[in-house]
Amino acid sequence: AAAAAASPPPATDPFGLGAPAAAPSAAPCSNGSGAAAPTRFAADLEELFGRIPLEPTALLRLRATFADNDIDGVDALRLLTDADYKELGLSLGVRRKLIAALDPSSATAGA
Repeated sequence: AAAAAASPPPATDPFGLGAPAAAPSAAPCSNGSGAAAPTRFAADLEELFGRIPLEPTALLRLRATFADNDIDGVDALRLLTDADYKELGLSLGVRRKLIAALDPSSATAGA
């Protein structure tokens, strides 16, 4: 008998790791519809959300935008420009409130 060549991993193992593939997550990225599981953000970003004076629905849209664009912490936000925020679809008012909340001097201005 001819030597059998090594058979490829089964179709349920797309990465060749020897284990069945996991089912895809049932929760898609948040889209503001409330159907998806809430996204976990870094503690610094959660704290920032509490400082942005927005209506609850606007805050939900902001959270969904950040989740959909893999913005998970304040460090990521500080890398963005006003033009980036505009490209994300944030209105002028939300952009200004966000930029003010990110400014460390604004946290002590009212104290």
